Amino acid sequence: MLRKSQNNNHKVEKQRTYSEVSDKRGNLQPLSLVVLGETTGLFYCFFFYFYQLKFERTVKNIMG
Repeated sequence: MLRKSQNNNHKVEKQRTYSEVSDKRGNLQPLSLVVLGETTGLFYCFFFYFYQLKFERTVKNIMG
């Protein structure tokens, strides 16, 4: 009887740690999405900025 109750406690412990882990993952996900969004936004800003500079130089070269 004692052995069965110990086994039960072990199961509960396993379940609790799993839910904690999934909770941590759930909390981390929005943060990673924000970081991803910021980095892609910055990348696009820099990309368009440099692209525009290159484009202006090309237009000046063509126009003389």
